[in-house]
Amino acid sequence: MVTEKEMAERVFVTPKEKQGTSSYVTADEMKRFEQNKDLNNEVRKVINKYVEKNNIKPKYFGLEEICQLSETTLKKSVAGTIKITRPFLYKLTVGLHLSLEEANNLFVRCGGELREDCVEDYICRNALRDGDDIIKFIDEVNKYTAIYDNYHTVDKLKKLYE
Repeated sequence: MVTEKEMAERVFVTPKEKQGTSSYVTADEMKRFEQNKDLNNEVRKVINKYVEKNNIKPKYFGLEEICQLSETTLKKSVAGTIKITRPFLYKLTVGLHLSLEEANNLFVRCGGELREDCVEDYICRNALRDGDDIIKFIDEVNKYTAIYDNYHTVDKLKKLYE
């Protein structure tokens, strides 16, 4: 959990992808797309490990509520039929209570490790450290991005269930 005082003391930068980048892809940027294939495999492993560890049957039972991700989205991420995004990873890693190291293993494949100078990343780091529940995490992201993100227009993360 983060506090208002803690957030006010930090300086956050706007990620490059929000600053209006070119639609052309350089050779260096192509590496990111190649890494995304591996990301689906890693997400599959993380979900399967959690399901096996907690003896969850049927496979996705309860994960919707725990992660606030629809069953369809979870299945498509495992199947590799959707592009996995950072907001998806925020919800997955916090919902499954992964360690910061386990989470960063996924985030590295999705644009880079969780950074302390990005509002959402910073809140996610703290939620992982403190074992916050998913609803509390989503509320904090929406609250603080409204204050500290210049490109904020709507809630960053949605809840499936209230």
